[in-house]
Formats: sequence, structure tokens, C-alpha cells
Amino acid sequence: MFYESKHLLNPEYQISERGKNFSFPLHIHSCFEILMIKSGKMRVTVGSESRILGKNDAALIFPNQIHGMQTEEQSEHVLCVFSQKLVNYYSKKVQNLLPESGFFHVPDLQATLFASINSKTDVSTVKGTLYLLCGLFDSEAEYKPRANSGEDSLLYTILEYIENNYSKECLLKNMIETIKYDYAYISKFFKKNIGISFNEYVNRRRVSEACYLLKTTDKSVLEIGMECGYDSLRSFNRNFRLYLNMSPREFQKNTSLSLSGI
Repeated sequence: MFYESKHLLNPEYQISERGKNFSFPLHIHSCFEILMIKSGKMRVTVGSESRILGKNDAALIFPNQIHGMQTEEQSEHVLCVFSQKLVNYYSKKVQNLLPESGFFHVPDLQATLFASINSKTDVSTVKGTLYLLCGLFDSEAEYKPRANSGEDSLLYTILEYIENNYSKECLLKNMIETIKYDYAYISKFFKKNIGISFNEYVNRRRVSEACYLLKTTDKSVLEIGMECGYDSLRSFNRNFRLYLNMSPREFQKNTSLSLSGI
């Protein structure tokens, strides 16, 4: 799964993918995201709500909203992460708000349009399609103030810390010093809520960012590894192979690979 790269964000930023049997633990990022199921079923969590989605069911995830996905048997999805400025009018309308529910259903015509978006689609088409889906969502949505949504929870604080620090030394002991909690408590709390350890989550985050950079930049494997928080090429290669069963260089050569395997 990819995340947006903060240093690459611009008013026209969007990255789309289609994938199968996708799962990813709870996480946050600073862009909007629309996830739509093409076939099969996927359990999707947005904020405190979790639903099993089927064909043409979708979720609109707001910036900095905790969310995660889990496929138990089979699913095929379309996903787009995009800048708030691509839907500037809607973004301003819902500023400081969150929807009571992030889920909605997409009619066949709009679903086909959404599935056709890719990284080479012209900006006007992308904007039109995203506004169409945001408008569809907005027509039935009810909103609440973000300040009362629980976004200041302990879990959000931890995920925000990782998001801001994964590209440098990002250790549980360092975070504990920042948020002033007991080490053993936070370690168990994180594993219980996310399903994996703090260190594994950080490594997944780093490898996910590395995948994006390997596919979209001309930087060397070493440069990307260092930029993503690894202190040596050896540790970068080891962790990358752990999740994708191939080296960063092999992934870089095969640009058709999906990012959703992480």
C-alpha cells in the first residue's frame, strides 16, 4: 500500500491503483482517499466504524482520519489518494468537519469513471471525477465537528508520531519519551489495536514509501533507502525483501508492479 509523499505534494497530486486481496493495518495520512470495491468483499475501518464492503461500495477517508482494510477471502479494489486542493471547494466546505459515516455506494457509471483514473489521466478529468464522487457522498452525508470526533485519541497520537518520524530514527523508546506513557503499556496497546508490532509498522511504512519513490523518481536505491529511514543498503534490502520477496532494484525494474502488496 502506498501513502502520499509529503515532500511531493502539490495542488494536482493524485496517485491511483487497482489491486487484489488487499489488507493494510490502521494508518493515517494528510490527503483525501477514496477506496471502492470492484468485486469480492473487504472489511474497511474508517474512524470508529467498520463495515464489510461489496461491489461498488466505497469509503471516502478524510485527511488525518484513521483507517484500515482487511480482505479475508477475495477482493478487487480501486483506490485514489489525492490532494485536498484537487477538490478545493468541497475541502473548504468540510473544513474542521468529519462525516458521521465514511461509507457510500457508487452507481455503475460513476464507478466506471473512477476505475479509469490513473497517474497519466489529465487533471481536468481527475478533478471532474473526484468532484462527482465527493458530491455523491456529500448528498447523503451528515457531519460532526472534527474536535469532537476522538481524533485526539492515544492511537491517533501514536500514528501521527510515526508519520512524522518514520524517515529518521523512529523507535518506540523515543516515542515514549515524547508522549509520556509506559513502554510496556504502549507496546501492548499498539499490537492490540493495529495487529502488528510498532517496529513492523514502521518498517512497512518505510517500505511503502520506498515503493512509491522507486516507481516515480530516478533516485538510486541507496538514496531512497536513506531517505526512507534506513541507515544502510543492507538493512533496506533485507526489510524490502521481507515484505515483497524481491530486492528494491528488482522492484524498480518492474514498474508494472502494484504497490498494494505491502
